[in-house]
Amino acid sequence: MVPQKRYTPHTSDDRRRYVDEVNLEPPIHFYMQKPDEEGIPLKDALHGRFARLVQRDEPMFQERGPSISVRINVSVTSHRFAVPQS
Repeated sequence: MVPQKRYTPHTSDDRRRYVDEVNLEPPIHFYMQKPDEEGIPLKDALHGRFARLVQRDEPMFQERGPSISVRINVSVTSHRFAVPQS
């Protein structure tokens, strides 16, 4: 997870609309195939490379209004490789 600032509504109307009356949806999980893995590399998402994305052609956000807001959490994984000792 990437640390994010906590949202603070600017007005009481914003608080009502975006905090008190909101129905949160479950998170969207992205799965890739060949090789199978969870998540989508940020580099692929930024460059529109979705060929390995599982169910990429399935409709989403049905029965929603003309616009949606999606927050994408990005995590960085460091890869460490062991160097054989001679």
